[in-house]
Amino acid sequence: MIVQGIHLPEGDQHFAEQIGTNPLYRGKGTYQWQKLEAALAHCERRGHAVDVGAHVGLWSRVLSYEFKKVSAFEPMPEYLECFRRNLNLRRSVVDLYQVALGSSAGQARFRIFPDGAGTASMDPDGGREVEVRRLDDMGLAAIDFLKVDCEGVEALVIAGGEQTIRRDKPVVLVEQKPKRADFHGLPRMAAVDLLLSWGAEHVWETKGDHLVKWPDNG
Repeated sequence: MIVQGIHLPEGDQHFAEQIGTNPLYRGKGTYQWQKLEAALAHCERRGHAVDVGAHVGLWSRVLSYEFKKVSAFEPMPEYLECFRRNLNLRRSVVDLYQVALGSSAGQARFRIFPDGAGTASMDPDGGREVEVRRLDDMGLAAIDFLKVDCEGVEALVIAGGEQTIRRDKPVVLVEQKPKRADFHGLPRMAAVDLLLSWGAEHVWETKGDHLVKWPDNG
């Protein structure tokens, strides 16, 4: 299905509704536009953005115009065809990695929620096995913006990227919603607390998403 020029999986409800009410960006629909715009206002460096939990590329598409390079991570094959169509004209800027990120390399099982929200989560009882790698092992350099939205395991992604994050000190937008963290047995604010323990500062929170940056990074 196509909504405001954006390709979505058939049967999606959540994203279609949101895209229908958000402003257009370069002629196509957007998702959580106010949140993305507020985060970008803190990004003085616009070289390299990393989108963890890229789904169908809604944020990656915008980031591909705002940054010189985008690295996107999305392990679920159900979303990849839509991602490629949505980013078709920006492929020279965007690298798509078909793996999940975590605190250690290996394999993990994922489940897609059938409630129309278009989301997938790590679940030992899930029916899809995917490859998991650490951000630190991906060889990415000079990261200026890091968005992490992966349904409750954001702390594992941050932990697996400690060397990269502490080296590059990107602006980080990370989701921390209690029900999703509880499902995985993680403290609600585990990802933010880890970043703060490394010297970052909490800037703002909106609807469970937190912006964190380093005091010497703008």
